Amino acid sequence: MSAPHVQQNQPRGSRPVQRDPDLWFFDGNVVLVAQGILAFRVHKGVLAHHSEVFKSWFTGVAPPPSHGTIELCEGAQVQALLVIYGLRRLPVREASRVTFSVVAGLCRFALAYGLTALAKASFDLMDPTFSTDLEERDTLPDGCRLSFDLGDKQAIEAYNVSNLSDNGCIFMAIYLCAQLPLEVLRAGTRRADGTPEVLSEPDLQIILKAKAQLKQLSAKVLAECYNTRCSGVYECWNEFGCDDVFYHMRFPKGPGVQELVDGDAVSMWALDCIDELRDDERICEECARNTRKRHEGLRQAVWEEYMENVEIPEQWR
Repeated sequence: MSAPHVQQNQPRGSRPVQRDPDLWFFDGNVVLVAQGILAFRVHKGVLAHHSEVFKSWFTGVAPPPSHGTIELCEGAQVQALLVIYGLRRLPVREASRVTFSVVAGLCRFALAYGLTALAKASFDLMDPTFSTDLEERDTLPDGCRLSFDLGDKQAIEAYNVSNLSDNGCIFMAIYLCAQLPLEVLRAGTRRADGTPEVLSEPDLQIILKAKAQLKQLSAKVLAECYNTRCSGVYECWNEFGCDDVFYHMRFPKGPGVQELVDGDAVSMWALDCIDELRDDERICEECARNTRKRHEGLRQAVWEEYMENVEIPEQWR
């Protein structure tokens, strides 16, 4: 990420700059301007306390003068400053209150300006959604899961944000990107503020290799679905056996199956199918339990194989 850009006492021209009503303090001694249109009058001491970058500017040989103007280079300025001043609480495990766009913006802003505590809190918000622990992801309440407010293509932004810090999110970000069509990966997407988000050629190659790997792993899962059988005459509780019912798993159909074929190797499709057959009392509890256990073990083994073999950006190897 490029260093933040500073401009002091820059003429504003004819375009009006609006004062933020919550962050314009009468005793502030520095003005921050976001995208040339929104201004905040805040305190050097507060900024320096939270940010190594601001501290170096304000305590340097030629610090900005009182009421100097600093142009901010990254988005999410309002949210970050509200958190710094205690005017907004950053939820640690309640991701439903914020969108991925906001969290990604906070991560970029915090890293650009050396806001260490804010960067950690922001990545903590990402961690449950991008966890490498399948069980944690599966049991994560909806209120703690970040959703892509701009659609699945936002996985590209997630990859680029994860690539800014060694936080472990990169593995799931690669996985999610690998679910996108090739034309989307090449075209990229845009942030909430319209800024382009694209993959570099080396990053694109990482995603394409993961895409091929995950399709091979999906083939293993489909093979296990085809081999799904009744628990046997001594264990099955069904008088006529459950074997015929498992036909639906041997010859799967539907959109969930297509996602599995396309590389969603740890899809919940097989487990959901087993649960549905059990809930409809089409298979007995014993067959459901044994079959689910096998598929859970396979799903975990597939994820571990992906984690072991996926290529990640060189700086995090």
